[in-house]
Amino acid sequence: MDKRLVSLHADGSGDVLEATLDKLGEDQLKKFLSDAIRTSVTDPVQLLKAAFAGSPIGKRNGLERRQLLFRHALDCLNDEGRSDKVCGDIVGVLLLEVDSFGVDQLAELCDYFLGKIKAGDVANARCLELFPKVLSTVQWMSNVPVSGDCDGGTMSGVAYKSHVINKICSCKWSSSIVIHLTNMFRDVSMTNDELRFVLEKIVRMFENIELSELPPLIYQLLLLSNKGHKRLALDGLCSFFCKLDRQCAEEQGTDEALQPAMTTELRPTQGTVILHITFAAKQDQELGREFIKTLKSCQQRSSSAVLSPFVLALALSLARIRRFEEPVFEILIAAITRSYRDAERRKASRWAYETTPPVSNIASLLMEVCQLSSWDHVTQGLVQLGFMLMDANAPKTSGFTA
Repeated sequence: MDKRLVSLHADGSGDVLEATLDKLGEDQLKKFLSDAIRTSVTDPVQLLKAAFAGSPIGKRNGLERRQLLFRHALDCLNDEGRSDKVCGDIVGVLLLEVDSFGVDQLAELCDYFLGKIKAGDVANARCLELFPKVLSTVQWMSNVPVSGDCDGGTMSGVAYKSHVINKICSCKWSSSIVIHLTNMFRDVSMTNDELRFVLEKIVRMFENIELSELPPLIYQLLLLSNKGHKRLALDGLCSFFCKLDRQCAEEQGTDEALQPAMTTELRPTQGTVILHITFAAKQDQELGREFIKTLKSCQQRSSSAVLSPFVLALALSLARIRRFEEPVFEILIAAITRSYRDAERRKASRWAYETTPPVSNIASLLMEVCQLSSWDHVTQGLVQLGFMLMDANAPKTSGFTA
């Protein structure tokens, strides 16, 4: 039967095709599509095109069948193990069909995607590729019906799109779908406020992600931040890794057995993240400039905010980019000099010791970065920083003496 549907479509027998589809039950049609996608005995793309062609928009049963086909195709896309090429071709067909849906059908599709996200039921990122198109289409509609808390009400398309983004960011995300959602939001048109809301949600999710999964997530975050709010993304990831650095230092002081295990996993992750940021800064110098602003802001608040292994290593890596070399080293030398002065004050005054926060141990910090042999991209900047520190603190002489 599935091959007959494809044949009727190829022959242009629209009326016969429609009549044949009308005789099929929903379960039969879904089984035909599932089997075609799973086995490819019948071309699933041609079967899907035939089914849509035999489901006219102007007829109620045709429109209902289109919704059924669309949702079931999404369910099939969400299954793991599907051929990437087949999935890509099906996505292409579904993208073309989105424009044919009315406001009610688009709202139902948004609810479908929201349900999948809330349940953490996104095994294959391919199914989310259609969500940006649905949101983009619905934002131009008027009087969009809203379900859930606003049951019975309507919104403008723009307000509805903002409502959906808010619902996504307000629900709990499964750690397994964070990367998929971050990638999806790159294709969603958002206002500055919506983008900030999304970025803040992603940054908060760092705490729930395995260290090994952070580099690909941060890579997607950097791509998303190309839309705006680069400073927010940089501040968030610097704060997160500084917190982990402090935890490593605390564990080293309390339990020698725990610290090496955490550091062994953390340092490679940080090294990969630094490479991602450095590469992104080479492609988009605005990102590097925003990091300089972050570095200056941290240095003005407290030198210890700059002098953590991650921030120091990231700064040294970015210093390899000629445009950022001078400002980075100026900030680092100022922070290190300030840290030494604060340490001297704490030693000289009991009042200062009791009322001011502890300062970074510069020697230990530099030695820790030196021992990170896997961070080859940091070594050049570290050597250069050492020479600049010696020059900055060399004794001043008035000239040669006889």
